[in-house]
Amino acid sequence: MTSNSMDVRNTIYEPKFRVFWDLMRNRVQDILLVSSFYDAFTLEEDGQLTERILSQYLDMQLRYAPRVHHVTTGERALEEIQKNNYDLILPMTRLADMDVVSFGKKVKEIDPSLPVILLAYDEAELRRLPKRSDPNGIDKIFLWNNDSKILLAIIKYVEDLLNVDHDTEVGQVRVVILVEDSVRHYSALLPLMYTETMKLTRNLIEAGLNDLHRLARMRARPKILHADTYEDAWALYKKYKHNVLGVISDVRYWRNGVKDPDSGVDLIASIKEENPYLPLALNSTESRNRDKAEELGVAFFDKNSPQLLNQLREFMLQNMGFGDFVFRLPNGAAIDRARTIQELADRIQTVNEQSILFHANLNHFSTWLVARGEIKLAERLRPYRIEDFNDSKDIRHLIWECIQQTLDQDQGDVITDFNRRMYSGSQGFVRLGNGSLGGKGRGIAFIRALLHRYPLRERYPDIHIRIPRTGVITTEEFEHFLDRNHLHDFAIHCNDDEKLRKRFLKAELSPKLLQDLYGILEKVTRPLAVRSSSLLEDSHYQPFAGLYQTFMLSNNHESRRQRLSQLSDAIKLIYASVFSQSAKAYFNSTSYSVGEERMAVIIQELVGTDHDGFFYPTISGVAQSHNFYPVGRMKSEEGIVQLALGLGKIVVEGGGALRVCPSHPTFLPQFSSPQSWLKGSQSKFYALDLKTGESLLQHEDDTLVEKDLAQAEKDGVLPLIGSVFDAQDGVIRDTLSLGGPRIVTFNSILRWNEIPLAKMLTDLLKVGHDAMGCPVEIEFAVRWNTMGEKPSVYVLQIRPLILGAEAQEVSLGDFDEDDVVLKTNKALGNGIYSNLFDLVFVRDDVFNLAKTPEIALEIGAINDKLMDEERPYALIGPGRWGSVDRWLGVPVNWGQIAGARMIVEVGTKKLNVEPSQGTHFFQNITSLGIGYMTLELGHTDCRVDWDWLMSQPVVEETDFVRHIRLSEPLCTRIEGRTGKGVMLKPGRQFRAAHTPEDDESEG
Repeated sequence: MTSNSMDVRNTIYEPKFRVFWDLMRNRVQDILLVSSFYDAFTLEEDGQLTERILSQYLDMQLRYAPRVHHVTTGERALEEIQKNNYDLILPMTRLADMDVVSFGKKVKEIDPSLPVILLAYDEAELRRLPKRSDPNGIDKIFLWNNDSKILLAIIKYVEDLLNVDHDTEVGQVRVVILVEDSVRHYSALLPLMYTETMKLTRNLIEAGLNDLHRLARMRARPKILHADTYEDAWALYKKYKHNVLGVISDVRYWRNGVKDPDSGVDLIASIKEENPYLPLALNSTESRNRDKAEELGVAFFDKNSPQLLNQLREFMLQNMGFGDFVFRLPNGAAIDRARTIQELADRIQTVNEQSILFHANLNHFSTWLVARGEIKLAERLRPYRIEDFNDSKDIRHLIWECIQQTLDQDQGDVITDFNRRMYSGSQGFVRLGNGSLGGKGRGIAFIRALLHRYPLRERYPDIHIRIPRTGVITTEEFEHFLDRNHLHDFAIHCNDDEKLRKRFLKAELSPKLLQDLYGILEKVTRPLAVRSSSLLEDSHYQPFAGLYQTFMLSNNHESRRQRLSQLSDAIKLIYASVFSQSAKAYFNSTSYSVGEERMAVIIQELVGTDHDGFFYPTISGVAQSHNFYPVGRMKSEEGIVQLALGLGKIVVEGGGALRVCPSHPTFLPQFSSPQSWLKGSQSKFYALDLKTGESLLQHEDDTLVEKDLAQAEKDGVLPLIGSVFDAQDGVIRDTLSLGGPRIVTFNSILRWNEIPLAKMLTDLLKVGHDAMGCPVEIEFAVRWNTMGEKPSVYVLQIRPLILGAEAQEVSLGDFDEDDVVLKTNKALGNGIYSNLFDLVFVRDDVFNLAKTPEIALEIGAINDKLMDEERPYALIGPGRWGSVDRWLGVPVNWGQIAGARMIVEVGTKKLNVEPSQGTHFFQNITSLGIGYMTLELGHTDCRVDWDWLMSQPVVEETDFVRHIRLSEPLCTRIEGRTGKGVMLKPGRQFRAAHTPEDDESEG
């Protein structure tokens, strides 16, 4: 009752929980995303963003779902803001026409109250933004951590600010306060806090008194407020202290305009004095602050701990106290439920007709579909009314037919949730679980969407351009796997890879996942590639390329359970590889912690043909839209392609492959003479041994075999891409009908254009580059045979290509040649490397190509010592570092060179090969800002002073490696514009002037 009058005629009845209907008045319904097309795809498609956000709207019975509008330039965004109403402006850092801070200021000139939230990919981008005290138009900055939960957090952050005053006053809604000034940390903490708050609310509503009560509890979700100064945090607490559910605070942050090391301690102490029973926690990178937390009697989290997020989750669960379509009868009784749109179609055919009429009359189906992002389908159903039909059978049929038609129309580029009952094997891309697809999975989904939306297939009708059938086990299962098997602490602290693998192999995947995989294997019997797809893989700034494992499975055992066992082992070993010593060493070189990593797994049909028990594609390749080392008439922007016979392991891991610019397919400077073809062209290839179906999987290469060209000729593959060296005439003939050495030239494609592969790749690279807004790398495979079928080009992956830091201009200027330790015209990176006192180099006089694995071990031992001493160093040696082919260089892994900050590849008389362009190892080097130089043997602009190196004081010497230490640092510069690099002897200087900022650069 709303009146105290005893006259009920003048009173207004309100349901008991009507007050909660008025909560969350202000919502973010129109978002303007200002970004490249790729960024927009990433934010919208990865990790079921739409479902995560919109299902909450369903639970709250809101009629309309949020709409995301997208533009690619700042000027277009400003025009949109002046014409239309938006609730949130979401720019990303790479705007094509203006810097993002200037854009934010212009937005505020139009509407000062319009929230502008900046998404950055990496903390390095933030250093180019104005200082804290500078006025700008950015309200808050978040880091895109490759997890779509960050976007949900941004929307909820804005909505909570808009609603907190009203909702705390009217509905007594609770508040959680986070005090944190580190962008990286609050970008990780806020998404987790929102997720756990929603899970917590879900648990509460399940215990509600009735449907209305449960709805009220969901609308009354606690607000999460964020502050980054002492003053703001204290003001939030004082304002909402009667509603505060808990406070989580950093220790060192701003107070009175300076960084105060005790801000958090004082804040928590003051709050605890007022409210001693309030859940409070401190978190810090300084473990000594744990004692202060204990003195206060509050929780403490170490930010350096890989378990930080798990600890915070447990704190919220223990100390601080979303949806399916539920079919109901008119009296409110729930009789069935549907989780997915396909399940809705299934239930529609069998559910009680009274329920169908009840929900149709209230437009519930349209509302739920909108919450699933099925706007068009909802709009098809919304105009219909009960009176338009004769009976419930007609309504039932209409809903089912509309759903099925929409699903059929949208399968071209939609990621489908896996459904065991509905899976036919024909779905192009299915998702298993509700988490993120990870970096590789997102890339596959993205390139699939590009192929669907751009007319590449129409331009090349004589070839099939497609994606292999793909399933992705999302990151959710990885988290459940670690939790269920109590593996968190063990995996983080284990330093024995073999022990790690054994423990993970003994652990159990979830029963539901095993059932889903068993269902997939019923329909899919071709060989499989099982690949890693972590959150951090293939990101814009740290690609994490090649760190995790990939397995090729024959998938041909007569027992489906045996095939399931092998697939399960592959998944577990990929999970284990997150915590390998090599991966941990790489993490130590980044701003990330291994505890932040989450792993999805890709299950993809392997491209190729069965040749009497050996399975491989005709061609595997990697295409890049940027050529780091253009030669002759090549241009950097024309890109480069690497081609190889057989499986792509030989390409991506640094083995021999043919390199060609797709714009100049007949120009091959790599092979300038027939003799160079004989010496340097591919002589071996990788295939999957289909006879390994019963073998116990232990390592990723267990199922692969290396074959020679005679096998490919016997299989009928080499005649398609091979040639013969005619010794009598000293020329190469494009036919295998002659006797002589066989050579993999790809002339049938590159010279005679039997497949327009080069032109197609040029177009694909351009589309990928434009869509991503940056250079790209694309992996592909070609299946081609002599049976008259059209050749098929399968696009396996697309990723951003790391070019390195080029924010500041560095000039080499003048220097004395006598002062040079080494120099090159083939260098990557940009900056001054000023703190290198130590050099580790492979001695040229004793180098033995047959001993490269032993050399790798010697380097690893020295690296470990230097890392313990926290001394960065320069690494110099012959051939390719990190090559999978031990005959092309020293096959080190990341753990063996993790402390190097400058890596030099030297061409010698014993080993002179092409630089490592395009390999996973190469990608990771450039992304970490490690200087990279290649010294070509005999080139006038390349030399190394071995005599000087050999004359320096020796710290340690092994059979092949020498470690020297200098009293003064080497002066090393890489000029990013020209690709030139020079290392000067200690005490020597470049004479040209340079900017003061250069002295601070570490590359």
